[in-house]
Formats: sequence, C-alpha cells, structure tokens
Amino acid sequence: MGRPVDTLRLAGLSVQAFAAVLCFGLLAGAGAFVWTIEKAPIAERRSDRGRGSRDADPAFGSKARQMYALGGDYELAVAAKARRDNLPGDPEGWMFGAFAHERLGAQPGLIALKHRAEAGRLWEGLLEWSRDPMRRWRGSEYYEGWALLGLGHPVQARERFGEHLRTARPSPVGILHYNNACYLAVAGDAERAQNEWRRAALTEMLDLDWSHQDPDLELISGSFEFEVWYQWQRLRREVRRGWRYRDREDNPTPSESGEHPPVFFRAQ
Repeated sequence: MGRPVDTLRLAGLSVQAFAAVLCFGLLAGAGAFVWTIEKAPIAERRSDRGRGSRDADPAFGSKARQMYALGGDYELAVAAKARRDNLPGDPEGWMFGAFAHERLGAQPGLIALKHRAEAGRLWEGLLEWSRDPMRRWRGSEYYEGWALLGLGHPVQARERFGEHLRTARPSPVGILHYNNACYLAVAGDAERAQNEWRRAALTEMLDLDWSHQDPDLELISGSFEFEVWYQWQRLRREVRRGWRYRDREDNPTPSESGEHPPVFFRAQ
C-alpha cells in the first residue's frame, strides 16, 4: 500500500485541500450536533428553567408564601429577584416579586412610585412568559391571569383563570379543597369557592398564616363565612397541639429519660 500523500495525489487532491475538507466536515458536524441539542424537547424544558443553571432553592415557593404571609415584603422582593436571576423561567419568581412590590407600592412616600413601576414591569414579564409558545405548560393560564389582573385587565384575567379551572390537574390529597377554593375564587365563583373553603377547613390541615393572606382567596377572604371557618381551623390546630403536649406529659418518651436526644414536635 502506498503512502497517504501519494493516495491523495492520485485522487487529485492536495494535502491542503484535504485538510480544508476535513476541517469543514468537522465544523459542520459540530454545528449539526449543537443544533440538534438546542432544538430537542429537553433543551426547551431546560431553557424554561434557565439554561446551564441549577435550582439552588427548590423550596422557594414555600418560603415566598411564608414571607408574604408574615409581611416580609422587602425580604420577599430580594428573594424573588434572586430567583429570577437564577431561574428566569420560573413564573413564581416574577409573580411573588410583583406581589411584594405592589404591597410596597401601597405605602406612603415617593419610593412607592418606584415599587409600583417595578410591579408593573414584573407583571409584564410574567405575561410575556405565559404567552411564549416555547415555555407554555399546563397551568400557564393561571400565571397569565395574575399578570392580566396586575396590569388592570380583570375581565380577561377572569377568563384565563376560568380556563385554568377547567384544565387544572386534580390537586394532591390533603390540599384538594383548598386548591379548588383558590381556583374558584380567582375565576370569580365566590359561592363555590366558599363551599370548597369550608370543606378545606373541616377536612384539611392548612397553613393558617398563608391562607389568611393568600391573594388567590381575596374574593372571599373578607367575608364573615370565611372568617368563621378560618377561626375553626385555628381552634382545631390549637386543640391538636394541646393533645400532643398532653400525651407527651402522660407518656414520656425515652428521650425524656435521657436515653436518646430530645424529640421535638412540630405544630401543624
């Protein structure tokens, strides 16, 4: 067998031409690979959560609700901004940021104008996210509804909330009636929302701090019936807590005799 250079010359190719063809082929192959990865469905899902980033705070939603419920608006605004910087495709970073700036914008002083403007910017960002066909997923109607409501379009917002109510997946056991109450309230169905809220108070253990401040329940949270069942849930929690402590006093655990580290009971 002859040398490679001789073979190339017999084929009518110079070494330089062969090298150019080889480089072009490698570049074309790399380009095709990158295009395939970028257009693959998994890439769309990754880009929705922020390409190349990891969720550094998977419990953000729970923390944000707690901050909002306890009135930590400045803290929530900062946390929501960090969330958007880390995962710009997470709608809750936009929504809770807008919630925080709206409440800050309701306070007296010129700084309130800045907060109201920032809330408007965040609602516009959330609306853009909810209408992006590359990012839409089940439940985006809910966020679109909040964005429209924040931008002053209540009729359109109720339509989107209604669409979400028709297409929402069943809620997990334990918060079924509470979530249904939220969806019905934002959709404008106060009577059915009250019924679901009553069922939630009777059968589910709720986060009382959040439920009393939950923007989803704003339609019914000022009513007498809502307050009655809220107080019932609070009483239920206190009675349950009392029974736990009494049982602990009557039947001390091995930890209380020094055999094991203490066991702490977390109130529901």
